[in-house]
Amino acid sequence: VVDDRSRTVPIPSPVVIPETEVEVRLTPGLSIEGIVRGPSGTGLRAVLLIARATSKGRSESNYDQKGRLKHSAHPDASGAFQLVGLSEGDYELSVTRVPAEFAPYESLVIRAGATGVDFDLRLGLSALVTVLDATGEPVPAASVDVRTPDVSGRNVKSPGHFFRSFLTDSVGVARVVGLRAGVPLRLSVKAPRHFEFSRLPWTPGDTTVRLERSFSVSGVVKDPAGTAVAHASVHWSTPGEGHSWNVIKAGLDGRFKLDQIGAGGVDLVATLGLASSAAPGGSDGDPLRVAAGAEEFVVTVDVGLELVVRIENWPSDAREQRPTLDLEGPSGPVSVSDSGLVSDDGIVRFHGLRADKTYRLWVRPLPGGLSCLVRGLRTGTEVRVRLTPGKSITGRVTTPTGVDRVAVSAFGHGFSVDGPVDADGRFSIDGLPEGLYVVTGMAMNDSGRWFASGDASAGGSVHLELKRAP
Repeated sequence: VVDDRSRTVPIPSPVVIPETEVEVRLTPGLSIEGIVRGPSGTGLRAVLLIARATSKGRSESNYDQKGRLKHSAHPDASGAFQLVGLSEGDYELSVTRVPAEFAPYESLVIRAGATGVDFDLRLGLSALVTVLDATGEPVPAASVDVRTPDVSGRNVKSPGHFFRSFLTDSVGVARVVGLRAGVPLRLSVKAPRHFEFSRLPWTPGDTTVRLERSFSVSGVVKDPAGTAVAHASVHWSTPGEGHSWNVIKAGLDGRFKLDQIGAGGVDLVATLGLASSAAPGGSDGDPLRVAAGAEEFVVTVDVGLELVVRIENWPSDAREQRPTLDLEGPSGPVSVSDSGLVSDDGIVRFHGLRADKTYRLWVRPLPGGLSCLVRGLRTGTEVRVRLTPGKSITGRVTTPTGVDRVAVSAFGHGFSVDGPVDADGRFSIDGLPEGLYVVTGMAMNDSGRWFASGDASAGGSVHLELKRAP
């Protein structure tokens, strides 16, 4: 016997199962019928219609046991279609595999049993997009994308979303077809070794785009002995842009690559914890100017000292975790070093540290509420620490009707810890060190965002009543 968690449960033997007769009656399914027409008014049979169940509270799957869509159909020669075997309720009906030159057609929500559902497809707008480089030469095989952005300008997939992608031919021209009229569109053009071009809003029409040449910079981060430094942070900025810094991580072999670099090159600093590279003759943190197109450029960083921490009672079955190490100071803890995962024997290593600084170690709570917060650590000999039972903050979250999926967190000591919330709104945030915390509750639904906060000490409780956030 299989229980509701798909576990096999043995039945004590012997068991007598009485003979019974079960009668099952199959009832006729419902259908949705209609016709698909093209721009000339004649039927289209090359498209595919798909119906997906949308009614809330229904357990019906849209796929069969082989992972195929259950409700789909091709129209006949006249464009007529019939989707059969539907149950009671609403279905989202969409037309797919539409010829590229046709404008996209919005899906419809149709009640099972409906007839006379017609789709009249129309030709979309078209345009020629010519892509040239900075010298006026055509750029073949450039990617020309047209899509709908949201109100913030980001490219998103949402109801009404539209996206089409095309490639330029040997003379740098892409024929863009099937465009939707009357909606804002973003035109984006990408090509290797060129900066991306973007225009928002773009009104469909013949357009010439000139792409500026971009360069790459590749290199490797090494220590003074010439050994590659794994996972160093590589900070880079375009000269003359006010040092707005970007950052990437070097690989395990210390290698990195920067793309979309201008002809003026790039300013670059590599860091590992508190340790930084330096320009020749400069001090730590002074950026190096790297020429556009440079390859195998070597960035040298003094990796500093290492701190080895052994967590003596680390459980062998504990989930993976990267403890954090913070620099202690008058303005509060500042994260300075990325660690590796805690090994099976409880050892974790931190790099890029200094002998004249003190550090704080934080190991997030494990199941059961074990955690570790230790201050005043210094580099040198191996440091041994132990996980200890933390305290809990308990309470209840009161939510308005219809608001669910509540998240609760406790903020204190410069870190946060989450806690589970049950169906009645009760929560427990476990594994907290001594101290005062700000406890927050947050939820979101279709009507907005809901929030509440309150103070509580580890071992205490707090009640949170969610209210709509402004």
